[in-house]
Amino acid sequence: MAAGESRSREHYEKAKAEIMNAQPSGGNGADSASLFKHIEPSIYRYALNGNYYERPTISGKRTWRYHDWRVAHVQYGTGNRAADRELNTLSNAFRYAKRRGLIRSNPLMGRPRYQSPKFVRHCREFMPGNADELHACAGLLMQRPGSVALGFQQLFEAMTGLRSCEVLKWRTDAGPDDPGHVTPDVKSLRVWRGKGQHAVNPYVKVHDGLAALLDAHRKWKEDRYPNSPWYFPSPRKAQGPVWKGALTHALGRLHRNGKIRKLTSHGGRAYYVTVRRSHGIPDSQIAFEIGHTSAGVTLAAVYGGVPPHWVTGEGPKMEWLPSGKPAWELITPPKVPRQQVRGHKNAK
Repeated sequence: MAAGESRSREHYEKAKAEIMNAQPSGGNGADSASLFKHIEPSIYRYALNGNYYERPTISGKRTWRYHDWRVAHVQYGTGNRAADRELNTLSNAFRYAKRRGLIRSNPLMGRPRYQSPKFVRHCREFMPGNADELHACAGLLMQRPGSVALGFQQLFEAMTGLRSCEVLKWRTDAGPDDPGHVTPDVKSLRVWRGKGQHAVNPYVKVHDGLAALLDAHRKWKEDRYPNSPWYFPSPRKAQGPVWKGALTHALGRLHRNGKIRKLTSHGGRAYYVTVRRSHGIPDSQIAFEIGHTSAGVTLAAVYGGVPPHWVTGEGPKMEWLPSGKPAWELITPPKVPRQQVRGHKNAK
């Protein structure tokens, strides 16, 4: 084996390891192995042997083959959006490998897009309309003992603008530099951010609504899960937080049962942006608060424009807390065993 080919093979194996560790964003049961399997035959030949190709690309034939596989295995929708999102994840892995010097260029840069932009629905369409709707939905989750943690998760996401993967890292025993730590002055909450945004604003402000939520969460957790270090303990396993897709599935179940309109976990991020905008906060500041460094450009593209009178401070000033009872007051108390009920013949 020639020295150049040996180096290319070494780079290939390193890049493959990076790509296999990437988490697909499209969901629907896909994993990195399935995605990589359909693209791999083109990767070594075109992408990683820089001695032969200056601007390597993965053929459209390969991406279409993956697209056809995704459509055949999709659980919801047409599969076009899922294919685009998963190929985008793979492209991000290639970008990372390029920055590491493992490959010369990103072979998926010119990949086809399968989902027409006019059919893409953004998270702002699936956010709560106001605090009453947010707490009503979370309250439905909290009425079931097994999904109280998911109700708290939904509220925390909406009041911080964080993603599920970010809040699920919180621990109640966190140190000063760990996700979930509340500063001694109770004004800041330490967080971790995904998508390479770890160094962008590692704190969120503890506003009045978040302070009330933290207090209610602390009391609930001390009563129900005193030995778990996680903010959102899983009711199904002894250790660890709830599954990352549990809230999405729970909201989908409520929607299918006709109890709520369609809401999504990521819709909480759009709710946070909308509330902050309603108080006249500029997009450039909100972008930094949720971990963006685009000075508000991404907010306009994803969450839509801002009504002009909101910018001048004439917005509705939406609240974090509802006009009635907050969701945590709907938590169903645990059932008392018969033997402990006063007056029962077997009471101790």
